[in-house]
Amino acid sequence: MTAVAGLVMVAAGAVCFGGAIAARRWFGIAAAALMVLAMLDVAFVGVLPPLVWAGGLLVGGLVLGIDLRFGPASRGCGVPDAPGVPRNPGLERAVLISAALAYPATAWLLLSHGGAMGGAGGAGAGGSGASASAAGVHSGHGAQDVLTGVLPTVGAAALAAVLLVLAVVALRQRRRFLTIEAGGMAAMLAAMLVLH
Repeated sequence: MTAVAGLVMVAAGAVCFGGAIAARRWFGIAAAALMVLAMLDVAFVGVLPPLVWAGGLLVGGLVLGIDLRFGPASRGCGVPDAPGVPRNPGLERAVLISAALAYPATAWLLLSHGGAMGGAGGAGAGGSGASASAAGVHSGHGAQDVLTGVLPTVGAAALAAVLLVLAVVALRQRRRFLTIEAGGMAAMLAAMLVLH
């Protein structure tokens, strides 16, 4: 993993965490804190394996989805961003759904990178031999590669593009919390996709 991509991942997670704190969204704060810790550990520390973080991110995305579905009808990103800026429930919902979907996408990207992402947990000389033998074992599974590799990667890239568009729309509507959330998640997914 390059240091720049790791920094982008951690910074994007921190931006999302700050936006969740500012918006006083408690489930969002918990999920974003988990995301920041996962990015920091996977990018630089390597204490826990990516599988553990991926499981945590899946649970975080599920909790955000449940909160979106069953939370209060007035759930949004907190108070309007600036005086006189009307709320746009459709935009808020689109950003929150896309951000919740980014958690399982991030979990999948962590799993697909495996040990090669981590700083301390990255693959060493022994890891390259294991990767080579695993590549030899799976080289004949074209359809499986499409289902487990290509389609999820395309889906994660599409989600990053959707989040980027939502960030631009939110910025044009002067909705800074929505801009931070959508932009941060788009940057994180993009950094992980670059490493994929």
